[in-house]
Amino acid sequence: MEVFCCSLDPRKYDHVPLPDLGFAPVNGSDPHQFASRADDRVIDATAVLGWDILEAYGGEAVQVVLIDGPCPGQDTGCWPPKEIIEQEVESMVTADDIRQARARIAGRLHRTVLDLSSSFSRPAGGQVYLKPESLQKTGSFKIRGATNYILQLDPERGRRGVIAASSGNHGQAVACAASWMGYPCAVVVPEAASPVKVEAARAYGAEVIRHGHTSRQRLELAERLAEERGLAFIHAFDDPRVIAGQGTVGLEILEDLPDVDQVVVPVGGGGLIAGVAVAIKAQRPQAQVIGVEPEGANALQRSLKAGAIVCVDQPTSIADGLLPSRPGLLPFVLAGTHVDDIVVVSDEELCRAVIALLERARLVVEPSGAAGVAAILSGKVSGRDRRTAVVLSGGNLSLDFLSRLLAKPDGK
Repeated sequence: MEVFCCSLDPRKYDHVPLPDLGFAPVNGSDPHQFASRADDRVIDATAVLGWDILEAYGGEAVQVVLIDGPCPGQDTGCWPPKEIIEQEVESMVTADDIRQARARIAGRLHRTVLDLSSSFSRPAGGQVYLKPESLQKTGSFKIRGATNYILQLDPERGRRGVIAASSGNHGQAVACAASWMGYPCAVVVPEAASPVKVEAARAYGAEVIRHGHTSRQRLELAERLAEERGLAFIHAFDDPRVIAGQGTVGLEILEDLPDVDQVVVPVGGGGLIAGVAVAIKAQRPQAQVIGVEPEGANALQRSLKAGAIVCVDQPTSIADGLLPSRPGLLPFVLAGTHVDDIVVVSDEELCRAVIALLERARLVVEPSGAAGVAAILSGKVSGRDRRTAVVLSGGNLSLDFLSRLLAKPDGK
């Protein structure tokens, strides 16, 4: 799989030699349509594998199309060259952006502690610190990015309303932040969304729309409704303002543990690990940043290995918050530069981690949020002789699920 990139404004790259691409934009009025130079066919990019438009702070945009196979007449698979695209993405989320996000959201959210856990340090052979974002407002780190986005939204646009696609945590975070500003909010969730997360979003005043079973299905509906209703679409992980907000977790870790050796972060779409990695590497580049994905939903691990975004057609895991079918483009590029490794854990390891956190740390953490601890307990990430910070990304766990888990600790 190749990544074919094309600027919506080719003049932006007039200094870059244009290769003989097999496909080129038809015109600027419809960025979805590409024409084949070989036979004048017009193809819809959305029908190939998918597309994203990323708006930089300066208002410029990049069109990204995933092509199943190399682009005809092109050896590199990418124009502008991959290095230029990476430079642009790198500039979208910086350590300064994260510091500004920290100042912007200060006073509205909790500053969660970083707690040294002797219960997890002993078996790891080092010092293991827990960062319980499960105790954050709305029960997860997602409120950081949602708040940073909404506080930068033009009030007139906000009053028309906002919309999000979410497995649950991002949706209730957007709903909460929107309620603070008095903005209408709609959230598209999967048909099988956690009742706890759905009711929380409704409690914040959101319209909850159940749709589909995959992240792609939710995104498509949310984007269509945003266009039809004139709503501001807030992406869960592929937006620079959201990523900068999530990166404030990394700033707090550095303040509490300046000599941290490694930071372990659950990975879904990649927004959290992208922001945390940018923050950590800017101040302590020698520290390792390690992501943890479920075995059945390791899209970022596979993408980084392939050097291009890879889709997981049917991601499966007990960790419902870590099931995007593909990572975001921004997280993919930022992770390629700042993340040291991605490991995977099984559902059984996730369940054991949830129980261990409940028994040893008295913390209620959902399987998605327990991924880092699962990696430590299973030995997938070594904590020996290291100062390790583990982000517990969420704690929105239903009592029904917890009771079933305690009855069958292996999660089967």
